Amino acid sequence: MSNEPLRNVLSNLATEKQIFEARVQERNIRKLNEDSSSTPNPASASNAKRSNTRSYDTRKTKKQKLACDNIMVVGLTGTLGHNLEQLSEKINVDSKKYKYFFYLSKNMVLDMTDKSQESHITKLHITMDKLKKYKYDKMVEKEQWQEATKKLNHLVKKVNSSSRAKKCSQAIDIIDTRSLGASAEEASSAKKIYTHIMDFHTYKQHQLSDDFISKCSEMSIATKFWSPIFETFFGYDKNLFIQWGDTLSFDCMDESLPFRLDIRMILEAEKKTVEAATAEIASHSRSISSKLYNDKLKSVLASKCHLNALLKKLDHLDSTTLQDVHIPIVQVLGLSVTIHTLSMIDKKLYLLQKVTKFVFPRTLKDIRKGGIDKVIAGLYQLKKMIEDLGDVVKECSRDTSDKAERITSGRKNKIKKFDIDEWISKVDWDSSFSDHGEDDDNESRVSINEVSDH
Repeated sequence: MSNEPLRNVLSNLATEKQIFEARVQERNIRKLNEDSSSTPNPASASNAKRSNTRSYDTRKTKKQKLACDNIMVVGLTGTLGHNLEQLSEKINVDSKKYKYFFYLSKNMVLDMTDKSQESHITKLHITMDKLKKYKYDKMVEKEQWQEATKKLNHLVKKVNSSSRAKKCSQAIDIIDTRSLGASAEEASSAKKIYTHIMDFHTYKQHQLSDDFISKCSEMSIATKFWSPIFETFFGYDKNLFIQWGDTLSFDCMDESLPFRLDIRMILEAEKKTVEAATAEIASHSRSISSKLYNDKLKSVLASKCHLNALLKKLDHLDSTTLQDVHIPIVQVLGLSVTIHTLSMIDKKLYLLQKVTKFVFPRTLKDIRKGGIDKVIAGLYQLKKMIEDLGDVVKECSRDTSDKAERITSGRKNKIKKFDIDEWISKVDWDSSFSDHGEDDDNESRVSINEVSDH
């Protein structure tokens, strides 16, 4: 068996690493030159180097004020962005959780997915009810996915034993996808996903046990459970490529951001390459508070970078359309999947909110209660979000103006272009505070439940 594919992968990774390191070095040299051009204070020279400890004094971080939004919320003094920015100056970073909220506040990303202590919801006393105007409401309609799954779901409604599960699996195997009433691709993917999940309940029941799942690494969780489902569902889309395995996007590389992601969903639209969605995976045994917040921070900041890069590519963007651009963020914790979305709601101000969640069904009761349909519904929602991104790219990449009118009216060079730089802000990330080590094992798994149910 040839090792050529493996050599190509390793070669590409090595090249990618060299490019990234070169850009980091270039940024450091530029920063060093900027620092040397200013007159140093001899009295503070000995303290110029900041200690890279787990406890990070945010008061020492001086940055340009970003808040320039106009969103006023009842109960807050000043704009929402101003309050978020002030919050970043009060957080003492001594854990992954505090680090998460510190960096989101610093980057003007309002997190409305978390109700735990030190969260934005708790500290700012704010709920989505006060931000109804910006609530994500583009939910996929049930008819879109039930058309492909109705007959399949009917087959599993009465599965209450292993013998019935086996008979049901056999019935699914011989079902004609043309009878499912959906497009060929949708019917085929629905049948394959049903088959994949029912195979566990028929032939691989031991792999659904707590003991087995606790032994699974991130790669095992992805390979055994989720990658067959994602590849089956999205594999028919020739314009979408799923990149698995701790890779770095060119958008992050261009900004010298070291955010390697477990899954990147890359969309081709209007001759543009778009980082359409990101995902981080945690094994069941590593689904602890520190892992959740560490992965989520990486995903959110990488998605902010991707959102900025996308908006810059759109030549015919306006402020109304800009607020309709949503970047999906997928977080996999063992056999649970949560989909969030990141969008921009005002100048320099970003919003993170939850869209939906689903769980790989591990019991026959889960199957009977429509667990497989819930997985497929979640995938349809993610698909819709990616398709909506593609639609925005098409709408904002095409010049639909009347060129003849512009020429004859003498307004050829007087068209005011939307200034995206007034809206976006670069990802604020201190590389010296990067923490690529192991997660904190002493943090409780109970903390996951505090945030995953909201």
